Amino acid sequence: MKKTALILSVLALLASGCRNKNVPFDYSTLPTNWTALMPTGIDGEFAVCDEANTVRIDGNEITFDYVAAGERWVLEILDSYLINDTIVLNARPTYPYQEWTFDWKFVWLDRERGIAEWILEPTVDTFVTDENLSKFPKVDCFYNIEDGTTRLAKSKNPEDLVSSTDSIFEKIAGDLNNDGEDDCVIITKQTRKSAFVTHESYGELDRNRRGLVIAFKEGEEYNTVLAVPDCFSSENEDGGAYIAPDLYITIKRGNLLIHYGHGRYGEWHYTFRYRNSDFELIGYDESNSNGPVIDSSVSINFLTKKKQKLVNTDPDADSGYEVFEETWKDIDLTNGIVKLTDIDDFDNFPLDWCYIER
Repeated sequence: MKKTALILSVLALLASGCRNKNVPFDYSTLPTNWTALMPTGIDGEFAVCDEANTVRIDGNEITFDYVAAGERWVLEILDSYLINDTIVLNARPTYPYQEWTFDWKFVWLDRERGIAEWILEPTVDTFVTDENLSKFPKVDCFYNIEDGTTRLAKSKNPEDLVSSTDSIFEKIAGDLNNDGEDDCVIITKQTRKSAFVTHESYGELDRNRRGLVIAFKEGEEYNTVLAVPDCFSSENEDGGAYIAPDLYITIKRGNLLIHYGHGRYGEWHYTFRYRNSDFELIGYDESNSNGPVIDSSVSINFLTKKKQKLVNTDPDADSGYEVFEETWKDIDLTNGIVKLTDIDDFDNFPLDWCYIER
């Protein structure tokens, strides 16, 4: 069958007049198991939606376990070829849809990571046809089943990594993994129309929540290592008797600092470090004040498991001349090291969930 596939691919190459630069490919050199990109239903896009959806190559057959539908599909490989660096296999269903007369295309986007995409019915209007297949990014993308959004996982332009329904609120550059390259942190903002409200004093306000996309610079591309869609409230929240805290993010000594400033009442920030392939909460700092004079502050190091507390004993002191009483406490982590992805909502994140004092 492989000889037949090779012959067919050569014939296809000759018939196309080499306009697509189809190069015969020996698909037996491919990995056996692949992760499938599933159709999103959005403008012909495809994305990974379940790691259990695997594709296997066995001889001249492709077997696909479609977990969501509880089905197993088997297709016969008709031919295989390359378009630039992208591997394409033409296949025809033998089970359970053998009555389907058109051929399917399997596009292998990433040989090392085993990412595959399949196209049911290619047409001249879709970007995955032979004519413009090479324009499709040679990376996987991700699909959010709940809201139908998609985003790329890798791109030369970090802005491309933002979800298809989010906007870019702010970009921060800095080295987060100590490789000498400036990585990219993007504060994203959702764009749901339902989140717009009318305020009696300020008119229409955008209360869409904000999130984070963090991408590491790898060569000429940025690779997504974290994406959380709505962990921050909007910049237009109601602060009640005072303004709502301001969010700002910085990168300092390789750490990611998520700051909140509350004007004359103080500020607090979370410090995350990229460790063990994740962003771990290694520190928390808080300063409470009533104007320029600091009343008290707290500093917690989750790595050394130490907590420092400073209390100003001279309420009449000028700023910078406070007299602090210092106390130290040992702490135990109640839930291990907390990761950034563990925090669904920073506004309502209970810090006492992380530790207890000894």
